Amino acid sequence: MKDRRRIMTIAVAVLLGLLALDRLVVPTLVEGWRARAGRIERLETQLERGQGLLDRERQLAERWGEMVERSLPAREDEAEGLVYQAVADWAREAGVAVASQKSSWVRGESGARRLEFSVVGAGPLEGIARFIHRLETAPHALRVEELSLGAGDERGRVLNLSLRLSGIVLRENSHAG
Repeated sequence: MKDRRRIMTIAVAVLLGLLALDRLVVPTLVEGWRARAGRIERLETQLERGQGLLDRERQLAERWGEMVERSLPAREDEAEGLVYQAVADWAREAGVAVASQKSSWVRGESGARRLEFSVVGAGPLEGIARFIHRLETAPHALRVEELSLGAGDERGRVLNLSLRLSGIVLRENSHAG
């Protein structure tokens, strides 16, 4: 009987201990696990977002590299010569007679230098269209800022072209001329 009483006392003590664990220790552990699980979830989300930013950074760096490659040379005389030659080639290929070309340099608010280039010429509609197409698809980073067309003769066979385009210098590794 003493053994039975002792076993019952031990069983009651173990059950009370388990009850105390269940009421005091387990909720604290569960709360800690939940907090850590939430933190892990937030960190995983931040990690995914960071990985996305790294991937985007690589894409942007590639795109920026392409833009820098296509930009005008830093030396002003080289940049002007490149654009003058390109415009002359495109006009010749398209059958457009260039009456005048004029360039000027502008420094933007960001400090970037931009070549502004004006072209006045005339030619048939097909030639003007080819000329503009060549300009728009050129490997050089040039942008049409302003374009106007007008009748060059009474029959409309010849069109007058007035064009203002610009190109930006992104490569500042050589000296400006």
